[in-house]
Amino acid sequence: MMMTTTTTTTVVGFTALVLARGALAVDARSGLVADGDRAALAALCAAVGCDACALGLARGEEPCGGSIWGGVKVGCACEGDAGCRVKTLVMSGMDLRGMLPGEDGRRLERDGFGALEVLDLSSNAIRGDIPEAFIASMPRLRELYLNLNLFTGEIPRSIGSLTELVILNIDGGFTPKQIFVESFVPAAKRSTYGEPGVYFGNQLTGSIPTEIGKLINLRVLNLHRNFLGARGDSYALPRSIGNLKRLEIMDVSGNQLYGRIPNELSALPRLRQLNLDDNFMSGPIPPDWSQALALESFILEGNRLTGTLPDALPKNLTFLDLHENALTGSVNSISSLKRLEIALLDRNRLSGPVTISSADLPNLKTISLANNPGLCGDVPTLPIASDEAKAAECDKPTEPCQLWPVTLGTKLGQACQCVEVGRACSVLSLHDDTGERCCANGSCAEVPYAYGVKYCLPCSEENQKCGGAFFDGARCCARDLTCTWVNDYSSVCRPCSAVWEQCGGSYFSGAKCCAVGNACVFFSEYYSQCQPM
Repeated sequence: MMMTTTTTTTVVGFTALVLARGALAVDARSGLVADGDRAALAALCAAVGCDACALGLARGEEPCGGSIWGGVKVGCACEGDAGCRVKTLVMSGMDLRGMLPGEDGRRLERDGFGALEVLDLSSNAIRGDIPEAFIASMPRLRELYLNLNLFTGEIPRSIGSLTELVILNIDGGFTPKQIFVESFVPAAKRSTYGEPGVYFGNQLTGSIPTEIGKLINLRVLNLHRNFLGARGDSYALPRSIGNLKRLEIMDVSGNQLYGRIPNELSALPRLRQLNLDDNFMSGPIPPDWSQALALESFILEGNRLTGTLPDALPKNLTFLDLHENALTGSVNSISSLKRLEIALLDRNRLSGPVTISSADLPNLKTISLANNPGLCGDVPTLPIASDEAKAAECDKPTEPCQLWPVTLGTKLGQACQCVEVGRACSVLSLHDDTGERCCANGSCAEVPYAYGVKYCLPCSEENQKCGGAFFDGARCCARDLTCTWVNDYSSVCRPCSAVWEQCGGSYFSGAKCCAVGNACVFFSEYYSQCQPM
């Protein structure tokens, strides 16, 4: 849907702002560039096909001092007689069609680019692999833009050596529809990558390397629209992603990522925007997002996710997109998201009565519940989608709009026929596997040796399991208990914390909720406390 495109554009805008700040911090006055930097610059210019740059250097022209050679921007830091070191190098949008230096990269660290902080090669047609040695030759790099090119191969493992990196952008590019139709794509870029229908842009493959977790200063990670992922992956992202405590924006949408979402992702305290949509991720959504207090935009649509909506969703969410998955259970857990403005939940397997309303969600503007066959009961009072929302979300002419008040594919308006504990609530069918029914008490869960049949099981009591990998049982807790993640194989029902008790923080394994009349107040990454409301 178009909302994903909007958030991706936001990433590009954010990185441009940071780039501008980084460039201003560099001394732009003219001076003699150090010999090593000159040699490194010459090697790069020759490899990527910047003829004006290569010829200028061959003639002895000095690169420092701003925009030269048909748009190349070089920022330097000059210190007396020691010569100028290249700090910023921008070669964006120059129709470069070469390759990155391979073996040359092995001498770049010795001869130059050891001081480089910003490298922008975006919006070109540079092809081939991203060499390991080339990445390792820039140990002080803070911003790397390789987006909108023709790169193939895997993300080099030497990426982990760039421990000062703040921005990593290897976005694959716009879709053919966008580049030839959408007005926000500059006209000059609409013919850069071939004809409509021909794939263009980066095409990186393979699993995202675990070394990505070494980038402890990273704030923006944009790997949108590549071919990343492998069918055998247990996790869609490396679990080392949990080390990126400063990460604010992550976009890995439009790839081929398989496996589960790692629980470590749900504990990143500064993450504001998370795009995991249009992949092949499976398994349940991590159950506990109580530490993700900065998270506002959460997009998981177009995957193969199962299980129920997490009890502890990020409480400051404004945009939640989970449509086109296989999620089951109740929709009503979103009632705690008081800042929520948009909730897209259509085309799942959610069931039971819908008790949420505009009174519960005072900021809600747009919601979709269509094509959840198990939803039933009274039609709730929810905001009707505006024309603007329909224009943004209902962008596929072959599909009917799913936004409220559309109830197509649900049983809303019909009495619920929920199943009692101990009775079957879903049977595997060759004709329809979406007919899961709600449970009057407890949750609809798979049980061992049931051969596709699910049964209503009573919610777990205190200290009983309520989730985890390979867990067959109820994924809900009895009243006044919350399902608390312990590890990948176990979540346990625990009572909510009392007033003045801890309710969150890194390495805290207790309940992430507070007793009635209290709110969980954030103090730091490591501590949150229950206080009277």
